[in-house]
Amino acid sequence: MNIRLTTEENVKVNEYATASGLSPANWIREKVFTGKIPATKLSPLDASIYQELRKIGVNLNQATHKLNQETS
Repeated sequence: MNIRLTTEENVKVNEYATASGLSPANWIREKVFTGKIPATKLSPLDASIYQELRKIGVNLNQATHKLNQETS
């Protein structure tokens, strides 16, 4: 089955799908068959911020580990 979306609808579906970690088709399927909006995992902005913070944390952990090895 094919559906047609307006440009605005397509943008919204893509944003919702990305935020919930699903493809647009799977987001629509879940919405249609359960009647509920799929749970949002992270917004795209939150995901990029999380990745940057994770990288900083890994670097900090590595530096601390190296510092602790040199002082022992």
